[in-house]
Amino acid sequence: MRTSTFVKIKSYRGTYTGAGAVIARRKKIQRIKSAALSLFRWATFLSFGCFIVVGGYRGYRYVMASPYFDISDITIDGNINFKRDDILSVADIEIGQNIFSVNIGEVYKRIKGNPWIKDVSVKKEMPDRLKIKINEREPVAVLKSNELYLIDDEGVVLAKPNGESDMSFPVIVKLMDLKYEIGDRVNSEDVFNGINIWERLKGVKLNIGESPLEDNITTIEPLGYDKAKINLRNTNSYIVINGEDTNKKFQHLQVVMNLLNENTPLLKGKKTGEMMELDYIDLSFRDKVIVKYRD
Repeated sequence: MRTSTFVKIKSYRGTYTGAGAVIARRKKIQRIKSAALSLFRWATFLSFGCFIVVGGYRGYRYVMASPYFDISDITIDGNINFKRDDILSVADIEIGQNIFSVNIGEVYKRIKGNPWIKDVSVKKEMPDRLKIKINEREPVAVLKSNELYLIDDEGVVLAKPNGESDMSFPVIVKLMDLKYEIGDRVNSEDVFNGINIWERLKGVKLNIGESPLEDNITTIEPLGYDKAKINLRNTNSYIVINGEDTNKKFQHLQVVMNLLNENTPLLKGKKTGEMMELDYIDLSFRDKVIVKYRD
């Protein structure tokens, strides 16, 4: 017969002695040291942060108040139609303003928002100079839609024509009457085709009578995809051309115009010998030029 004895062990509530007591004391000391070191690090960090903040604030007040950093010169290059005073007004900057108060990104956005500005760069030249370089849009034609609009080579509406100087550009007649606001971009293949033909015509070195060909062009009328009718000034005559192999066709045009300018029999009636009135020149064919006279 087995006999079991139950022994209840109570936890020791006294102090440790011997090796266990030494280990416990070391751990406690280590915890105290770690806490003290962490507290020291935080105190040092906070002190350094306060020093940076105070020093930075004092430095900021110094540079913002010092006349050494007041803008003494603003250089603007590349502007033609956009006047200097207008640029400074739009940019919201002026001589004497602290250079650190100028936000380059905001100045860029304000100037770039003007429809005449194609691109702009703004640069600070420390300690007191500001440089602005303007790349303006240049008008190349007048668009005739529901009204007349001055446009550049990207189809951006710059202004309404004002005076004879603006009307010296050729008028591109848009087939659909649409209304545009200043700064709008005209997205029309017909308009871009007209602009492209006009740009190429400006490179053609030939005359009609005593004046260059480009000075004799009044309107360019798109005739569907990649084809246009070019009306000539002070006459009812016109030229028809498309965008296919235009360099070669302009060479053909040059030959024909040279013949016309030389007063060859192409211009004379068969019986009367009187000058015949030119109706049109058609350059839309690949390898031939059609010259038509009025009866």
